[in-house]
Amino acid sequence: MFFSNLPKIETETWLNCEEAPDLTEKIVLVDFFTYSCVNCIRTFKHLQSLYKKYSSLGLVIVGVHTPEFEFEKNIENVKEALEKYKIEWPVAVDNNLAIWQEFSNKYWPSKYLANTKGKIIYSHFGEGSYLETENEIRALLGLDPIAKEDFHIDDPLEGSFCIKPTPETYLGSHRGKPQQDQELVYDIAYNFAKTDNLDDDRFSLSGQFVLMSEFVESVNYNSKVYLKFSGTEVNLVVIPVAESCKIQIRLDGEPLLKKHYGKDLNENGELEVTSHRMYNLIKSKEGLTGEITLIAHEGNFRAFAFTFSGCD
Repeated sequence: MFFSNLPKIETETWLNCEEAPDLTEKIVLVDFFTYSCVNCIRTFKHLQSLYKKYSSLGLVIVGVHTPEFEFEKNIENVKEALEKYKIEWPVAVDNNLAIWQEFSNKYWPSKYLANTKGKIIYSHFGEGSYLETENEIRALLGLDPIAKEDFHIDDPLEGSFCIKPTPETYLGSHRGKPQQDQELVYDIAYNFAKTDNLDDDRFSLSGQFVLMSEFVESVNYNSKVYLKFSGTEVNLVVIPVAESCKIQIRLDGEPLLKKHYGKDLNENGELEVTSHRMYNLIKSKEGLTGEITLIAHEGNFRAFAFTFSGCD
């Protein structure tokens, strides 16, 4: 923890409320998130539970939406995400990272819990520790702690991994680098050729793409992104270049089996991208290791990052 006093949460734009909430002498849980982050998304269910159980007892939850990617600065995109994920508590829009910097924050998601005197008494970074977090809140509210055997919530981090997942993979040149057998060309359309020997947990491009700092953008029909991965779930942060696009998905060169369809694929196993967010491509009850291929089929896409899970 970097400080003991709760910094001021000031922004020109609040969502889910008409004005900034009054945090004076309140028990406050501050949640830093960004809406396309899979780690943030996985915590929303617990936050919803906390809001439902304790907001009437004096807990104030304040979301701080600090964008990771440029498209997440669009207020309409954020509003759509709040509705999609059923986030009802006040949310401060932190597009210039001012609140992030006031907290000296470094992670998505991050949680800071303050007592009625405005002192931060607990913080947690990342997923998990749901029971610990809730019991810290209950202590401030004067409630008895919940016993471990009485606490139940879906937590992807609980239990042993059935397969070690590929790390989060950024596609933009600022934090990622495609594996190619040729010199990389940036910021202009270029015809890439897939490497002959793609390493585990790496991606490669084939066809015309623009390699930008935040994303790779397909230029032509049939442009492909290849990635060797391990996991039970594959997600992709992606947006359409125009209003929408359609991406075909292949696993080891073949169409996906229906039992591996992610929740965002259509009945033909294709991804129809109509909004700016994270999409679930593969969700399997078994550990998968292989090569996933994204194929520009109708329209073009900007792909930002892959994320993975290692157990269901």
